[in-house]
Amino acid sequence: MLVAKKSDKEWIVKHLTDVYINNPTVLYAANYKKENIVKVFEFSFDEYYSVGGVFYHPNKKGVLFMNPGVSRPRSKPFKQLKFILSVSGINKGLKLKGRRKTMLNEHPKDPFIHVGVFGVSNHAERFKTALDIKNFVFDLAKRKKLDLYLETPLEKTKRVYEYYGFECFKEYHLKEANHPWYFMRLKFQDIPDIG
Repeated sequence: MLVAKKSDKEWIVKHLTDVYINNPTVLYAANYKKENIVKVFEFSFDEYYSVGGVFYHPNKKGVLFMNPGVSRPRSKPFKQLKFILSVSGINKGLKLKGRRKTMLNEHPKDPFIHVGVFGVSNHAERFKTALDIKNFVFDLAKRKKLDLYLETPLEKTKRVYEYYGFECFKEYHLKEANHPWYFMRLKFQDIPDIG
């Protein structure tokens, strides 16, 4: 995996917009508008970039945003609220702000690695690209002795993470979004050997 530079932002945002164009959580948050999906990933890039958490696969078909265990990517509350309201509107934005608070409350107080965005484009070597990214994250967690946390709205993605050892420790439902939100974790001691 390669560490992204600020100059990679444009192609990374386009890549993630293409990958997540049908994701229910992203669509809901972005009011079902592509231009808002672009804004979501521009904001996310800046947030994760600020903590050294934007990576991409050498083939440029896979991107990872994560908190690498240094500190949480956090914009100032007013800046974050202003952003959420600009892409989601007032009513939905306030609900999303509440969901984010719920998500952050489920995170541990001890240091951990949070996988925020994991996006692999649909191409011939998709499985290998995804496996390379997974191995990178697992190796980092084992070396740093930090547990992994993530959230997903998709049942099929939840099952994939469970296959690799994650446990779903909470399920959250946002009625307005009409889908669940799965909170997943994997203790670093339980990470399988890579090889």
